[in-house]
Amino acid sequence: MNYIKLGRFLLKKWLGGGRFGDVYLAEDTLLKRDFAVKVIRAAEGELETFLEEARILSELEHPNIVRFYGVEITEDGRLVIITEFINGKSLRKIIDKEAPLSIERAVFYIEQLLDVLSYAHSRGIIHRDIKPENIIVTQEGRLKLLDFGLARLFENDISMSMGGTPLYMAPETWKGEFTHLSDQWSCGIILFELLTGYHPYKSNSIEELIEKLKKPAILPERFPERLVEAVERSTSPNPQDRFPNCQAFKKKIQMEQSQLSIFIKPSQSKIDILNSLTEEQRIAIEYNNSNVLLIGGPGTGKTHTLIAKAIHLIEEANVEPTQILITTFNVRGYREIESKLQKYLGTKTYDIWMGNFHQIALRILSRFGYLLGLPKEFSIVPPSQMDKLINEVVNTITNRLPYSKAIAEETLERFNKARKELLSKEEFLENTTGRWKEILARFWDAYSNLITEKGMLSYEDLEYLTAILFKEHPETVDFYKERIKYLLIDEAQDLSNAQIYVLESIGRGNFMFLTGDDDQSIYQWRGANPNYIR
Repeated sequence: MNYIKLGRFLLKKWLGGGRFGDVYLAEDTLLKRDFAVKVIRAAEGELETFLEEARILSELEHPNIVRFYGVEITEDGRLVIITEFINGKSLRKIIDKEAPLSIERAVFYIEQLLDVLSYAHSRGIIHRDIKPENIIVTQEGRLKLLDFGLARLFENDISMSMGGTPLYMAPETWKGEFTHLSDQWSCGIILFELLTGYHPYKSNSIEELIEKLKKPAILPERFPERLVEAVERSTSPNPQDRFPNCQAFKKKIQMEQSQLSIFIKPSQSKIDILNSLTEEQRIAIEYNNSNVLLIGGPGTGKTHTLIAKAIHLIEEANVEPTQILITTFNVRGYREIESKLQKYLGTKTYDIWMGNFHQIALRILSRFGYLLGLPKEFSIVPPSQMDKLINEVVNTITNRLPYSKAIAEETLERFNKARKELLSKEEFLENTTGRWKEILARFWDAYSNLITEKGMLSYEDLEYLTAILFKEHPETVDFYKERIKYLLIDEAQDLSNAQIYVLESIGRGNFMFLTGDDDQSIYQWRGANPNYIR
């Protein structure tokens, strides 16, 4: 194949272009390696402007910024900027073909974007042209920010000629005023677009766009409140009402109790795992007419079959990953499932509802906990600290009574039993009278105060309150039943009554695939109910 030669580079493919230049995939004939080569179109005397871009790139060293390798001036006076070649697709293509994205995936991308901007801002550099077209997502899911061509050094206030792309330009930049808060505004717009699949200020004219920019972007109410607030604040027309910096923006949108790793490109054939199944396992994953319970002893491949079931649903039954929930007893168990699914499903893994039960419950309560009186911001208290708080509560109530220690122990025993049985306060007090009823009522109210007023929850509270939410507010069950159609549950012998109630509520009328072995149930002391699978 005949390539155009530019100095030591062979221009193999045109990757794109704009007002100021063209970008090519090029091979360095000396290093025998591919690079991205930007050939600048500049009039005589303008080269210094573009050398500034090269100087800025040379100062930036961050995993989410395209790596700068050098600059050359050709014999005919053209400036060539050499950077790494990114094998991926633009965020624009992802939005056009795949949006709306899952909350997890959208937040994962924006967190990376905020990190790289925070880095650039700390070095006195603003980008000025943040838009999906300038963001590449690699096959591994890493975001790469391109084109610092409009970047400039900034101070507290700066006035410059207008540049950028109108739909992603903050209102103040239309007057030539750029700060780090202008970059933040663009991030808020992209987050909105990733979550909804459309631009909040799409307009038929510049005049219409300018009018719309007078108000912040408002996400639909179906999204978690933290995201609604984050988008509204970051896109405020008044820069001073935005987050003070990108890290504050990132903190607001971060997922609860989850750390999303880099998306893994599928490295193994999906067929491998499906072909490795025994006849019984194959029957189990292909059976969709009713719920399935897979029972087997240790080492018999129950979890392996559950993973194969997820792959079968997505790759062979064409089920959307967002319609699948996978949960297991502990964090280590779900992490192992997640890691193995990544090898076969890659980025699709992150669209699955996945976590141990406490993480799933936390997601539910973060959205609908206000219906139970939970504050907007609540915290999960470690068991040792929660035990101390509970003991302080019960001792305060019983310390002046005769046999106070015995009464305190009996109070806690009755309370814990009631919670495991998913009793309401009225049901808890139903068969008690006199002094006992007064003590138990006071303890229930005092403990509820820890939750609703101080926002302090234990892991057991997550389970109990999610079940109570579903019992008292059936509309929340309908909300999740519409979204989750397939429930895959590993180690079902370890489920508690609260967990069973929640999963059965969502699963009723949908499809449930459970694995377990009642002989392996060793957590009955923590409320596990092996009778569920018996």
